[in-house]
Amino acid sequence: MKYPDSFKIIIVPPLILLLLLFSCKMHYVNPDFRQTYQQYNELLHSDSMKTSYLKVHTDNGNVYLLEDWDLNESGDMLTGVGKGYNYNRMLVTEGSMAVPVNSIVILETNDISSIKSLDGSRKAGLAILTIGNIIGGILCAVYPKACWGSCPTFYIDQSPGTSIHRVSAEAFSRSVRPSLEQSDIDALQYRKHGKQLVNITMTNEAYETHAVNMVNLLAVPAQPEENIFHDKDGTFYRCNGMISPSSAFGPEGPCLEAISAIDDLERISLTDSTDLTEKEIIELEFTGSMMNNPALVMNFRQTLLTTFLIYSGISYMGNEISDVFTVLETNDKAGKTRLEFYDRISTIEIWIQKNDKNRWERIDQFTETGPIAKNLQIIPLCTDWSNNSDIRKVRICMTRGMWKLDFAGLVNILDTVEPMRLLPKWVSSYGMYDEDILEKLSYDDDQYLASLSGDRYELSFLLPDNDVDYELFLLARGYYLEWARQEWYDQKDLTRLRKLLTWDQGTMEAMAREYKNVEGIMESVFWNSKIVLP
Repeated sequence: MKYPDSFKIIIVPPLILLLLLFSCKMHYVNPDFRQTYQQYNELLHSDSMKTSYLKVHTDNGNVYLLEDWDLNESGDMLTGVGKGYNYNRMLVTEGSMAVPVNSIVILETNDISSIKSLDGSRKAGLAILTIGNIIGGILCAVYPKACWGSCPTFYIDQSPGTSIHRVSAEAFSRSVRPSLEQSDIDALQYRKHGKQLVNITMTNEAYETHAVNMVNLLAVPAQPEENIFHDKDGTFYRCNGMISPSSAFGPEGPCLEAISAIDDLERISLTDSTDLTEKEIIELEFTGSMMNNPALVMNFRQTLLTTFLIYSGISYMGNEISDVFTVLETNDKAGKTRLEFYDRISTIEIWIQKNDKNRWERIDQFTETGPIAKNLQIIPLCTDWSNNSDIRKVRICMTRGMWKLDFAGLVNILDTVEPMRLLPKWVSSYGMYDEDILEKLSYDDDQYLASLSGDRYELSFLLPDNDVDYELFLLARGYYLEWARQEWYDQKDLTRLRKLLTWDQGTMEAMAREYKNVEGIMESVFWNSKIVLP
C-alpha cells in the first residue's frame, strides 16, 4: 500500500484520556527555548517540508527530531541524525545520536514506509509506539472527524469482505495508548459443534497501529435451550427462558419492533441540538415473566458521538499531539484523570420498578466503547423483584444520540460457569503459517504483534472432542494508536481544548451545534472510509 507524499498523518490514541495534558502545567526555564522548539516543530509539519522525519519522545522528557534514522542490528538502539532537546526544550545536541529503545515513550513520523520496511522482529519493538502517514480519502478530507477508526476487528468463519457491517468483535476498544492496555471479552454470538476448527480473521482495517498481546477463544458448553452471557466484569452465566418485552416506549413513542429481537434492526436517537448530555428513558414492560433469578440482556453499541468529541479534541492539539501523549504516558496524575464529558455520556443505566410500584431502584450500568461491533451483555437483577406480579418494568436511561440498541430482554439465570480457554493452533499471515506470530498471540506476556494498516491474520482454534455445542467468546489483550489526519492540524486551538476539558457551557453548546450539522452524514463517511480487505 503506497501513501501519497502530499498527505501527512500522525498516529495518535483517540479516546478519553488523550486530552489531559492541560490538566497539568509544564514549566520551562526559559520560554525562548520553548519557542525555538515550536518553530522547528512547525517546520517539520509544514507542507513545504518534504523530508521524512521521526520525532522521538523519551521517558526523561527529552525529544529528538531526526531526519535520518534506523535501528541497530540488535534492535535496542535507535540511531539517527538530527536535533535533540531536553525537557526545557533547549537544544542540547545536534548531528549523529543514539536513543535506547527502552527509553522511548512515543514516536511520530510522516514516513510510514520506513517503519514497514523493518523486519518483523525489529518492528515489533518499535512499531507498537509508531506514528505514521496515510491518506484518508476524499470524504475524510471533507469530514475528518467522521473517518473510520477502530481497534482490531475480528470476523468468525467469514471473510472481512462479506459485509462491511458484519464485524464479529472489536477488541480492547478502550485501550487507546500503551498504559491503558487491558484484556477485553466479546461475545461472538456464534455457536459451534465440538471437535471442529473455528476460524477467526483479525484485521487492521483502519489507519492505526495495533499492538496485540494475546488472542484466545473462550468456549462454554450449552444445551439447545440454554444461552451463555457475560457481564462487564467477566463473569459468565448460564441462562434459559429468554423473553422479549411486551411493550417498549421511548421519547419517540413505541419502539418495540427495533429492540424485540437480535437482528439488524436497531433503535437509534438523535442528540439534543444544544446539550450533548441530554438524557432519554426507554421503559420496558414484561408480562408473564415469573423468574426465580431474572437478568436483563442487551445487545448494543455506540454511535459516533464519542468519535466526534475525541477527534475534535485531537484536532485542537494540532501539531503538539505527540507532546501531549508523552505527558499522558509519563505523568500519573494526567494519565489517571478522566474527562468530565465522557463520564457524563458513556453509560447506560438500568433501573427496575420495585414491588410498591412507586419506587424505582438503580441496579447497574452497561458501558462499552466502540461503534462497530455489537456487545451482548447481561446484568443480574433482584431475585425478589415483583415475584408476586405478572408485570415487570425496566427503565433504560442513557444519553440521547449516544447508543444503538438492538435488543433488550429478560432471561433466567441458572448458575455461573467457567469458560474453557483455547489458544490458537494455527496463525497465518499473507497465507503463510507463522510460528512467531502464533507464539506472540497465545499468551499474556511481553511479546506483541505490531499490526499496521491493511494487515490481516488468520487464526484457527480447535474445540474439545465433545459432542456438544459451544457458545464462543473472544478474549484479546493489547492497545492501539490511531493515526490523525493532516486536516486536524489546521484546527489547532489549545484554548478551545481547555474549554472542552472543563465542559465550558458555551463551548459545549457550540460543539452540539457542530455535531448536529454532521450527524446525518457521520455514518456514511465512517463506513465508507473503512479499508475493505479481500
